[in-house]
Amino acid sequence: MDKRYFKWRYALAVILTTSLLACGGKNDPILKELNSHLDIDITGFKVNHSDLVPGQILRIEWRANGAFFFKVKLYLSQDQRISTDDIIVTDKECGLGSNDHCYAAREVIFLCDYNSDNDFSCFHDGDFIGGADLTHYFTELPLKNYLILELCRGSHCEYRTHRFTFW
Repeated sequence: MDKRYFKWRYALAVILTTSLLACGGKNDPILKELNSHLDIDITGFKVNHSDLVPGQILRIEWRANGAFFFKVKLYLSQDQRISTDDIIVTDKECGLGSNDHCYAAREVIFLCDYNSDNDFSCFHDGDFIGGADLTHYFTELPLKNYLILELCRGSHCEYRTHRFTFW
């Protein structure tokens, strides 16, 4: 099918969703049904550092298309796969509402602060969205590490990784 068809269909769904949000929000059954037929897709993912020293801010920019409501998790991992050994830095519900810390079809920026006391804290628009004490995570410094961004709608998940080193 033509790409214009999908763009038109998505634009119409965004307009319908925005109108339904005003009526019933995330709990609206029509809105939930619309969302259940859309996959989540990460269309942009950028990180500003490959080496991170205490006192630096890690800027994580990403954008999602497809589903209107989804979950975002940010992991620190010593490999490129999500596992139980990884640290979940943030776990948030995303949507179209003004009070959501992540949005569908808009660029999102998380700023994560790495301090000398091994604290890794992330913020969106000045609001704390999660963090972790990395003292027990560090086996040695420098530590090669991966940042994993995972977006899920139901059982369908997309993820992107970025390798960086904690110093």
